[in-house]
Amino acid sequence: MTESTADEREKLEREKKRAARTKHEDALFHQVIAAGLTKPVREHRFLADRRFRWDLSWPGYMVAVEVNGGIWMGVDKDGNRRGAHGGGAAAERDAEKLSLAAIAGWRVLSVVPRQIASGEALRWIEAALTGGLAAARVQSPEPADQAPQPPGPAPYRRRFVG
Repeated sequence: MTESTADEREKLEREKKRAARTKHEDALFHQVIAAGLTKPVREHRFLADRRFRWDLSWPGYMVAVEVNGGIWMGVDKDGNRRGAHGGGAAAERDAEKLSLAAIAGWRVLSVVPRQIASGEALRWIEAALTGGLAAARVQSPEPADQAPQPPGPAPYRRRFVG
């Protein structure tokens, strides 16, 4: 195989991965808008001296979302299946990006397509924007005869064995 053919194949693979990610990013973007939340910024560059970008972000809230749509995709040059974020260089780049973001005060949500489809990612975003973790959890209805319990761990009760 010639070098240009290999380069073309690699470029095509990158475009396929980007298209898959964009599909999931679009779905999440539309969920956010339909839920009446603040419209996110797409591809926001959060550090002036770096090329890092967030898939979706709310700069005023310092909240960002990374959609990991290619986690089960890709084949390396030796024919081994690789995730988009699974290679050493990609993992190193992601670690650097998330670490620098944390230092700068960003709260970053990392989501996968299943979490977008189930609505779980949307609940997390809503919780991050409103500051309430309870909104991110699926709440089961309380029985009518039982008062809701306060948040936090259950009180300590000592058990006696008789």
